[in-house]
This record gives sequence, C-alpha cells and structure tokens, in this order.
Amino acid sequence: MPDQVYRRFPWKVGALGAVMLLALCIAGCSAPEAWPERGPPNILVIVADDQRWDQLGLVQREQGSAARFPFLRTPHLDALAEQGMRFRNAFVTTSLCSPSRSSILTGQYVHRHLVIDNQTDFPGGPTFATALGEAGYTTAYFGKWHHGSQRARPGFDYVASFMAQGTYYDAPFVVTNPWFDMLGFGPRWTQTEGHVDERTLDYLLDYLDAPRAQPFAVVVGLKGAHQPFTAMEQHRGRFASNEIQAPANWSHFPPWVPRRTLSPEPPSGNRTITAMLETVLSVDESVGRILRAMDERDLADNTLVVFTSDNGYYLGEHLLGDKRSAYEPSMRVPLLLRYPGVIPRGAISDALVLNIDIAPTLVDVALGSVPATMQGRSLKSLYEPPGATWREDFLYEFWQLPYAEARLPGDEASSWGVLASLTTPTIVAVRTRSHKLITYRDKPEYTELYDLVADPAETNNLAGSAGHAELQAQMCARLQRLLDETEYDFEAPVRDWWARSRFADKENSIYAPLAARPVSVTSPTVNCQAAVPRS
Repeated sequence: MPDQVYRRFPWKVGALGAVMLLALCIAGCSAPEAWPERGPPNILVIVADDQRWDQLGLVQREQGSAARFPFLRTPHLDALAEQGMRFRNAFVTTSLCSPSRSSILTGQYVHRHLVIDNQTDFPGGPTFATALGEAGYTTAYFGKWHHGSQRARPGFDYVASFMAQGTYYDAPFVVTNPWFDMLGFGPRWTQTEGHVDERTLDYLLDYLDAPRAQPFAVVVGLKGAHQPFTAMEQHRGRFASNEIQAPANWSHFPPWVPRRTLSPEPPSGNRTITAMLETVLSVDESVGRILRAMDERDLADNTLVVFTSDNGYYLGEHLLGDKRSAYEPSMRVPLLLRYPGVIPRGAISDALVLNIDIAPTLVDVALGSVPATMQGRSLKSLYEPPGATWREDFLYEFWQLPYAEARLPGDEASSWGVLASLTTPTIVAVRTRSHKLITYRDKPEYTELYDLVADPAETNNLAGSAGHAELQAQMCARLQRLLDETEYDFEAPVRDWWARSRFADKENSIYAPLAARPVSVTSPTVNCQAAVPRS
C-alpha cells in the first residue's frame, strides 16, 4: 500500500517500525494505480456540524428580502447543489449531534438505535458501512465522530478521527487501519497542528491517493460549524461588520421557558452569529477542497456525494440558541446529492426527506436493495422516474437530558438561549407539509399546534383554540399512527442510557426512578388533546 496513507502516523525507528513498514510494503506491492472506474459507485458522505438549512448562499438568494444573512456566499456548496439535487425540505428526526449521527449511519429513529445523548458510544450493529463492507467496499471514517470518548468507529476499516468535540486547533487524532489490526497494534494516536478540518481532509486525501481494487464508502465529519465558532484563518473577521436582523419570532417563548418581562429590543448577539457564518465559509472551503480532489483523481463521475448536517441551530428564534426542540431552525438541514449521469443536474425536491433516508439511499444505490433494519426510505424514487408516492408526515422525537443547571454556561451563548435549549423536555411531534403538532411527555398543557403555511415562524399556537379542535384531533391521530408504525418506545433508550452513557450523575438524574422499576410493555400513547383552552 502506498506510504502516503501513513505519512502522518507517529512511527518510531527501530526493529518494530521496520517490521511494520515491511508488512505495509508487502501489502502494497499489488495495489492498483487507480480506483475502479466502473461498477458500483464510490460513496462519499460529508456531515457538517450544526449547519442550518438556510446557511447556503443559494438559499439566502432564494429568500430575497426575507434573508437574514444575504451577504453569505457558499460557492462550492452552491456548485454541488447545481451539479446534482437539492432537497429543500430535509429534516432530522432528533436534533442533537450523536443521536442524529447514529440515525445517519443506521437509517433508524433514535428509539430504535437507542443513542439519546452525546456521551453514549455508538453501539455498532447494521449500518450502511457494514452493508457496503460486506459487499466488498473498503470503508473509511475521517474527522468528527462524537459519541463521548469512544475510540472505535464500528463498521469502518480505515479511521483518522478525533475524540468527542475535539478542538478546532492542534487536535490529536486516533488512527487505525486493517494493517494495524493484522499486526496487533490497534489504534494509534497522532498529534496534529492547525485547523482540525484541514487536517481531516489531509487524511482523506492520503486515503484517496492509495487506490484499492474495491470501491470506497467514506464519511467525512467536519467540526464546522459547531461552537465555539472558529473559522479558518482566512475567513476570520470576514463578517465582523455585517449586521444581522433579529428573527421575527425572537420574543416567542417555548412553553417550558419561564415567562418574564421582555425588553422591547432583541438581545445582542450579532458577533456570535457572524462568527458562525464565518465558520460556514470554512465548511464551504472544505467541501471545495474535497470536490477538487475528486476531480483531480478522476473520481467524480463514479461517486455519489452526499452533503448534510447533523442538525440545525437556533440563532435567536424563540429566544433560543443551540438545537434539540422541534421548531424549524433546529430540525431542518441542508441535503445535497450528486451522482453524475444518474441524478439530474440542478434538480430540486420539496419532498419531506429525513436523515434516516441517507443510509437506505446509499445501500440502494450501491447494491440495489434496502436492509430490513432501516426505517428510512431510499431517495432514489425521488430522482428516478416514474417516482413513487412519498411520505406526507414524519415523527420527531427528543429525550430530555439531565443537565445540572448550576453547571450550565453563563457566557454570551446563554443570552441567546443555550440555557433554555439545554432544558428542553421530552418531545414527540409530527410535521406534515403544512402543519406541526408538538407534544411534551406528561405536559399536555405545553402542546403546540402550528399552521406552517400561514405562520412559518411558528408564533401562533393553535392548540386548544376555538375553531381548531378538529385539526388538532387529526394531527394527534397522525402522531399516534407514526408512534405505532415506528414502534416508538420511550423507556428502551432511557434504560440503554442508564446502562451505557458516561453521564456522571445518573443516580440523581430524572431517569433514576424509571431505571429502578420493572420494564414497561405498554403501547405508546400520546396525550395532545388536553391543552389549556385559549381564548
């Protein structure tokens, strides 16, 4: 195998190093000079962190006078969209990093794969990577994985990844590959210098420069645009002088946030937002570097490229920061697909698509079928004629996490609602093309119902209001159907969290009583009819 793949590894000279280098040389003697040009396509999935659906230059242009950051330009992401298909109604089924990443890998809802927080290891099991690996693909993971301090990357042969959130600069990477395993050395640590996303792409390019006889399935996890928002040097300060308009719904509180007297003006947070947008520029540059690398290696024509984000992010909407809850800025993400000659150029879909649709799409495109373990649907039917009927609604779910409020941040981020976001209650919700019903476990008085056509900012709660009882009952029935169809289970993820999460204070958490009682086998039911009547 060519030595470029290992040039960033921390080798030590000596007999051991010589043996390892000899083994690599022997393994590389018959390596092909190029990746396969025909046959099943290569797969490349790029996952940004916390990037909202509207943090694309072309979306800002589409929004016209309603755009909050019309100065944002993302030429590489725009080009990717123009070369393939853009999904304008793409959502996550749980808006939190590790749970969503698990859903991308497995094609499953959180209540099936069981990861509800960021401190629980990904459990392994069937994923698109295992399905493709079993079919002969070589698999690799580069960059952000999350899942607490987990070192393994189940399902992936080659790994160059940092732990948990990592750091934007000088992050240590854990690196492994089959030859390490063959020689019994396991993962190796290496210290990097510079911006973490640039180093992630260095590892990716080294991998691409070592062709194999099989197609590849690769995931690139970017740290951008997660807080603390830290752009690459060339993008820092780019938007420091730009003004950001407050969202129209900045003063609309979520039902779980204590009511208080609001200032007539929205809170200051302009620099927080522009710093995030500068980090999005770095994400765009990373995507551009990846696409150029694919072109330079003649890989573009036989590679399905997917770009998405693990969740959205609040920038003052509903006086919130972060994500987790079921309003649009949290749930909605960019989703772009490019596969030259198969996916039409410049195609746009307004279908309701989900992060759990990515895994079945990858396996379907590569192998022609979808594993029974996956709950999502293949997106092939949306770009291949004649096109199948598609979903008209979907389930959103979130489990309240037991943070100790005394330890929550008190900096500027809190003024933009991070504190309120971290206390988000357990949610099950249904979103259709035109309406959304949000329910909160054991809190029917919190129920929210919105007409997304008349009220896209979600400020006029129709739950319990005169004249909307029939609509509320219909939406409640839809939600119950989705809970039944997907076999929703509130308790199983909580019990898994109790057993496997690295959260430090479980005994004093909200879930301690549930963990101590016998397992419930009752069917899930939703109470969304008892909202407090509104005049």
